[in-house]
Amino acid sequence: MREIFELIRELIQENDMEAASQLLLEVTEQNSSCFRNEIIGHKAALRQIIDDERRGVISDESARREKKRIRYALLEVIDEIDKKLSPEEKRSLLSESSNWSKGIVFEGTVSQVIVQQASSGLNFVMSKEKVIEISGNTGNVSISAPIVIADTIENSFNALAKSDSLENEVKSLLEQLLKEINELNKVVPQVQVKVAEKMARDAETLVKETTSSEPRREWYELSIKGLKDAANSIGEVAAPILSIVNQLVNFLLV
Repeated sequence: MREIFELIRELIQENDMEAASQLLLEVTEQNSSCFRNEIIGHKAALRQIIDDERRGVISDESARREKKRIRYALLEVIDEIDKKLSPEEKRSLLSESSNWSKGIVFEGTVSQVIVQQASSGLNFVMSKEKVIEISGNTGNVSISAPIVIADTIENSFNALAKSDSLENEVKSLLEQLLKEINELNKVVPQVQVKVAEKMARDAETLVKETTSSEPRREWYELSIKGLKDAANSIGEVAAPILSIVNQLVNFLLV
């Protein structure tokens, strides 16, 4: 039982409160109904904040303050549940949670957050991905990426979608670059994952500068150099990325 709550606390610490609140609903549905309405209320408040933030009707500072309030409230709920459940209820809840399906789908900011679980005894291992639905010059696509780089890729696509000043060829190449970086992240060895993550950040910087009203050439050059260095260090599997970057050079650094 305590292991499950530790997983939820970890999600909260990572600021993934949507997944944390949904998981808390899942594990308390059968045996902790007295807490259910409170959790639903926090989850609804969080969704409203995220929606208001996306529409620009709430300031960043206010959003951070409200999210912090909900974060502490969820942590307090976890503590209360842990204190008030009887030993029998805890054993029952642990039994229920041990039989969860392999995939649990949570609604997320863009499309959905998938939390996959594998269990052995009382130990749980989770890996998280975000599925992003994208509309762009190269058509509608669905991108599944680890959460650690999903937001970076999402922000880049959103910036491209809002830009009216970029040439279509440049916009298409940047979209292709983001897709290739996402695909690369799925196949690189674990020791090179950080390199792929850095590549996503360099691509995000490149997109921000190309879509800026006052783009800075020195940042183009720095981002492009970072992308090339990362692709070369990874090797053959990153060849498509290197090819796209070289094509972008012809547009951006002439």
